[in-house]
Amino acid sequence: MSRNLQVAVAAPETERCGVYDYARHLADAMPDDVEIRWVAYPTGDSAAAWRRAAGETRGADLVHVHYEHGLFRLVKPFRNRFAAFMNNLRAPAVVTLHGPMPSLVPRWRRKRPYGVRDAFRDLAYLAYFSKWAVRDYGRAAHWIVHTRPRYDEATQYAAPDRVTLLMHPIPRPTTSWRLEAVAERLFVTPGFIKEHKGYERFLETLRRIPGWRWTLAGGPQNARDTDYLARLRDRIVRLELTDRVEITGYLPRERFESLVSRAAVAVFPYERAEGSGSLSLALGLGMPVAATDVPAFRETAEAGAGIELLPNEAPESWGAALQSLVEDSSRLDRLARANARFADSHSYERGALELASLFRSVASRNARRAEVSP
Repeated sequence: MSRNLQVAVAAPETERCGVYDYARHLADAMPDDVEIRWVAYPTGDSAAAWRRAAGETRGADLVHVHYEHGLFRLVKPFRNRFAAFMNNLRAPAVVTLHGPMPSLVPRWRRKRPYGVRDAFRDLAYLAYFSKWAVRDYGRAAHWIVHTRPRYDEATQYAAPDRVTLLMHPIPRPTTSWRLEAVAERLFVTPGFIKEHKGYERFLETLRRIPGWRWTLAGGPQNARDTDYLARLRDRIVRLELTDRVEITGYLPRERFESLVSRAAVAVFPYERAEGSGSLSLALGLGMPVAATDVPAFRETAEAGAGIELLPNEAPESWGAALQSLVEDSSRLDRLARANARFADSHSYERGALELASLFRSVASRNARRAEVSP
């Protein structure tokens, strides 16, 4: 009889964080033969603190690392927190990628003006530019990605058999969307307020659909988002839409789901997207979705989700497309039913079973290598 697999989950520990929510959902959904130990990321840039965090994983068979560049912050030789953490792991690491994989590049490629300090910096890093990313990301035994662009990116640094494409899992809600329960002419966009999410473009769309309201069910996550939200509010005032646009701020889960599920359509006017936790919330509620035709959303639609794709480069067409959609109850119902089915087949429980199998495979390979090592 095989023993339980000991997995250390390395992730941020803050409640208002999409990566935290993802990591917690997944850890909680793991089968009984996978024992989870939570290892919280340090909040500062101290390399010693990151090394200590790595030390907390000792005794685990495998470490599940959640990587998003903002969590590790620095892309620099000798000051790289990802390297400080990964180099001090004893067990193999499976890394889930939550965003792009930044590389170390000369500043002359992207910075204008280019000064003397920039030249000295590039000279100091000259030996690292060609191999830094391969070395940095090569520290992982295996990568988990959620979109095809991230798969293509990860396979630049790891062999294809060390990269698994797994669509973003979907949480099970406390309620669900029902067409007959929609009592308001309301669009909703769930999630943190971020500048790349295209809110300004949708404000123009809203002006073309008289009588409809829009709720942004979320709030800013950091200081940069707070500054952006102030600009967005000014824009709402200038367009005279204050009586038709509501920004809720951060909401507890049950209140959030109750509010979102009252809307007719969840709208995602994003300019770009990764495997979106915000989208997964709407899919989990089984509600109709309209989203820009960016690669991550297109992949999800092609996999069977009920998403009405809006041309990303032609926001002037969104008003007519959405007007047509909300006036067609049978289309809304078809999208909702497709999303309910999609959510069931892409739940965290199903994702956890797939990952548990992968974890055992990676841990077993590592154990075999340890046996044959001199």
